Amino acid sequence: MTISETPTLASRNQLAERPLIWLGAITAGVVVTNLFAPQILLGQIGRSLSMPAWQAGLISTLTLLGYALGLLLLVPLVDLVENRRVILRTLGCAILAASPRRLRRSHSCSCLRPSPSAPPARRFR
Repeated sequence: MTISETPTLASRNQLAERPLIWLGAITAGVVVTNLFAPQILLGQIGRSLSMPAWQAGLISTLTLLGYALGLLLLVPLVDLVENRRVILRTLGCAILAASPRRLRRSHSCSCLRPSPSAPPARRFR
């Protein structure tokens, strides 16, 4: 490889990295939006679920605390374990936690079932 070929190789590598940079930027934007979007909707969420204001406020608070706890635990872990293994295991845990099979069990959380005294949910068109 000669000196004149070096800038060509560097520019090809930069072009190959651009889609990854965009993917990372979009992913970060979606994560941040999911963290802060409930704050705007807390009043509507609380009214639609017949929650007191303090309980509706916990939606946003617990979301941000969970994110901070994830950062505290996962960022140092990436320095100790191979990135691919951490990503795959984290993704696997997230899939298991979000699987609808867990909600169909008979001992599921009572907060997911509508209470008989709660007013019927309004449907928006």
